[in-house]
Amino acid sequence: MRKILVFIGILVIIGLICWFFVKGSTDKRKLNTVINIFKIYISNKGRYQINIPSNWDKYESTESGKFTARTVWQISQSGVSLGNISQISVTVIASPAAGQELSTQNEFDDWYKKKDGEQATNSSVIKVKNEEISGIKAVRLKEEAILADDEPNSFFSQTSWLRKDKVNYYINVMGNGLLTDKEKALFEEIKSSFKPY
Repeated sequence: MRKILVFIGILVIIGLICWFFVKGSTDKRKLNTVINIFKIYISNKGRYQINIPSNWDKYESTESGKFTARTVWQISQSGVSLGNISQISVTVIASPAAGQELSTQNEFDDWYKKKDGEQATNSSVIKVKNEEISGIKAVRLKEEAILADDEPNSFFSQTSWLRKDKVNYYINVMGNGLLTDKEKALFEEIKSSFKPY
């Protein structure tokens, strides 16, 4: 009887060791999958770096001098899905055109002073919150459209606007459907990796 109990005890210990080994390797695979979702993008023209999803299509533009740099990433057939987010962009404007919205220090200060949830006059832009990105003050703005309670026709756009040395940086995510907690967390991950230099 004693030999049987010792044998069962050994089997339990071996089983626990195997379970910890399998669980540990599964957790490492999950961690590597999360890490491999993003890659570092460095813009020499825009003078910033940011983590963006792997295998997304990239488009760069200066729009006839309107932007210092504008890079847009859109999900591709082989790209990693980020829920309802279908586009990420970073726009850098050092010399805004006359009358260009969201480009002056005074406008930034006005948005920074607004209460969360406050909407701009004659606009669908709403302040989400004040935040800090790479130690720089920023303001998060959003635009949403929910059409006839039909989720596929819903649209969202969130932009974090920061200014450094008179240069405007806009980090934006947009997509169709609703902006859920998953998309908000992914936007936090993307914008927290942003570093102007």
